[in-house]
Amino acid sequence: MRLLLSNGHYDEVFPRVAGLLLIGLAIVILGIIRHRTEALYPLTLLPRAVFCLGFVIFFLYTRDPFFLRSSLSAT
Repeated sequence: MRLLLSNGHYDEVFPRVAGLLLIGLAIVILGIIRHRTEALYPLTLLPRAVFCLGFVIFFLYTRDPFFLRSSLSAT
């Protein structure tokens, strides 16, 4: 977590669960793109917007720069 400029302490489970959720979301989005379900393309923007907003709120709550880096990498 130091490489991501985090100034907080997180157990090993937090980053692994967050990564697992993001991988699951990526699989769903890749399935939508692979099957060319064009009607669902705009829907893929919603999870990204929720993640970005959530990361900014987490940053404001904790002042941990890790969440700003995560917000920038999610877009």
